Amino acid sequence: MAIDDEQIIENNPPEEEEEEEEGEQYTYSDLDESTTEQVTPPPTKIPRSSSSSSESSENVDQSLMYSVERYRKNKNQETPDVKKIVRREEVRSPERRAMIAVQQQQEQHNPMYDTPRAQPQVCPKQKIKALMEEVSAQQSIIHQTTQALNLIHSSSEYKGSMEEVEAERLLLLAAQRRHACLNEIQRLKNPPAKQGVLRTSEGEEIIPCSGSVTIQDIRLPLKTEYVLNQGSNSRNCHYYIVLLRQRENVIATHMLSTIDGLSGDCLPFTNMIAMNNIDSDFVVEVGIFEMYIKRKMDGHGETKSRSNFLNALTPKKLKSMKNTKMPPVSSPGGPGAIRTSAFTLVGTSRLSLASSKVSRFTLSKVPFNSPLEGSIHLKLTCRTKSNVTHRGWLTMFDDISGYGAWHRRWCVLNNGFISYWTFPDQEKIKPPIGSIDLHTSSTEEVAPISRILCARPNTFEVVTCRPASKYDKETLVTKPSDSVTNTMHRMSADTKEERIEWIDNLNTVLLDLRTWNKDPRFN
Repeated sequence: MAIDDEQIIENNPPEEEEEEEEGEQYTYSDLDESTTEQVTPPPTKIPRSSSSSSESSENVDQSLMYSVERYRKNKNQETPDVKKIVRREEVRSPERRAMIAVQQQQEQHNPMYDTPRAQPQVCPKQKIKALMEEVSAQQSIIHQTTQALNLIHSSSEYKGSMEEVEAERLLLLAAQRRHACLNEIQRLKNPPAKQGVLRTSEGEEIIPCSGSVTIQDIRLPLKTEYVLNQGSNSRNCHYYIVLLRQRENVIATHMLSTIDGLSGDCLPFTNMIAMNNIDSDFVVEVGIFEMYIKRKMDGHGETKSRSNFLNALTPKKLKSMKNTKMPPVSSPGGPGAIRTSAFTLVGTSRLSLASSKVSRFTLSKVPFNSPLEGSIHLKLTCRTKSNVTHRGWLTMFDDISGYGAWHRRWCVLNNGFISYWTFPDQEKIKPPIGSIDLHTSSTEEVAPISRILCARPNTFEVVTCRPASKYDKETLVTKPSDSVTNTMHRMSADTKEERIEWIDNLNTVLLDLRTWNKDPRFN
């Protein structure tokens, strides 16, 4: 008696299931603690149907593959999921687990991880604590310098020496840094409103990025009469030092004197001062400090002056001088009193981002009898630290012989330029076929274009300007005027999400360039 294939298949499944259950048994003792096994179950068998059953014939018709596309689609659907068997997670120390938990909590709840533009910010309480420690450190320096000055003033040997001038300079720096830290603590307790924030049409706020400021070529002009009267043998000497203060940071130039440091009619300070990671609304306060002393004469002049002084004395005066003892000079408030520096403020000025194109600044609070002319010359350079980079496909509008055409380009936004190529792999091997300079853009805010002006969806526009030329003609993308020629750059993204990303990045770059580069084209 012949047995059908269907009956054989129907009797066999229980045995196969038992074999599969036996095959899926694993001994966990053989696995390592950090090993991960991947187990793939055996593919399911499709039972063959007899020609007598109508239901089986319908199943056969449904399982037939009439095209390669349907075969691949069904094959992907039938691919079983990969099972992972892990005995237990990696063993970590309590300190390591706590650190990982803190990092995960910060990434979930801290908004600074949501965007790559955000920079790590220090908690105001932690910053106030660090500033208080700095105040204590500067206070100890003030105490030590005061004791050194008391020792110097108790002996006439060091009066007017470089030791005294250097101690007065250290006392000035410590006092100014302490005062700057205290002012910054008060500012952190009552923070002012943020300036320069751009609010988009969608209600989002964009804050300008931080930047760096470099100050160099500092020159301090002196009065012509003072320079002509100042001789190499003169004992009258003025020491000058320039202090730059930006919030809690106080930076000092080297010290120059009117005897050794003159170059023509000015004092040149060769320091190059750099301030990094400062906001666009920064204010740098410049202070000129002066100290006047009478320098000691050289050995020959001092010996000659002493011999003339002794020759003019009578025996009676000499005897009275020997019996008289000069008391030591100390601090008026006692040995524990705090001294104030002999350097006095003789001129102030303020630097900001708006004064980046100015090289001569007028000094205020200059005394009438000061050797200073009343101004200071320096070079102020501001640089932005905008690190916005974005890549993707855009369809760009162009004018070809008076007809509008859309071309698909691979675009890269970097360093204030939109460079584009035909294919992505050409970015690293070929120069771009074109670029858009966002430094010359007159667009205040990039936004989607209305469908009335452009029927293509997800389209936005950037307008750049350049000096007008007599050869400029009005086209679909160019509109010349009397002095400026405007060029319209329309770009379309593939999806709404990509359009939003491009518009956000472009607005961020334009805000950074408009804030840090004070160019008339942005006004």
